[in-house]
Amino acid sequence: AFMSCVPLEDAERGGDELRWLSRLREAGLHPVDYRALSWPPRCSTDDLGLGCALVRPSLGAGNLLSLMASFLFTRCLRGRLEGWAAEVESWAVAHGARPLSAVVQEVPRATASGLAYTLDPVTRRRAVVVQSVPGLHLALLTRGSPHDNFLLSPDGLRVEEVRVLPKPRALAVGPSGLEEVEVRDPGAQSISDEIAVEVAGLSLRAEGAIGSPVEVEWALVSNGVRLLAARPLPEELVRT
Repeated sequence: AFMSCVPLEDAERGGDELRWLSRLREAGLHPVDYRALSWPPRCSTDDLGLGCALVRPSLGAGNLLSLMASFLFTRCLRGRLEGWAAEVESWAVAHGARPLSAVVQEVPRATASGLAYTLDPVTRRRAVVVQSVPGLHLALLTRGSPHDNFLLSPDGLRVEEVRVLPKPRALAVGPSGLEEVEVRDPGAQSISDEIAVEVAGLSLRAEGAIGSPVEVEWALVSNGVRLLAARPLPEELVRT
């Protein structure tokens, strides 16, 4: 069982999520350290030397299904992974897809994190959109929690519009795993305009590495902005 925790060596056979992370690494974008487990993973986060881990499925399914799977099944887990894997497998089979690996990352101790898009997902025009929340962004993935929204110029160098919403609670890593904490100033901007520009620049570099407009997961940690993941936007969104 422990052998299922050995990282896969061939990223091209590990599914979409793993292949895209490999492209970020090859482009010198230094995503948060990750490893891939053969499917289904039969081990625990303790076997990996991690307490709480970010776990996401990597499917061989094409952009749209892989994007959906990442949104639905990126979790912060502590302990064994079989229950999560069974849930992923059931969903994937129902959609005519199959998981090829599980991507595992240490949970970043982020002061803020979020999503970014190199194509406005609402208007479909060329612009960079950065969404941010205090702490960890997992609720933003699954249920669209209140967040700050930055609209930047297509080159990512200029913030054109900022919308700040009250964010009363945040997700953070505690002694027993992921926990909700109260935000001291819920109405404050969760990142500065300068950090939004930095996120935009990294997102555009990720687009260059992957070869088409992307959705990016990012985190602001003690040594700056780090990418957690990036994936191409579905062709249905990119086509105008």
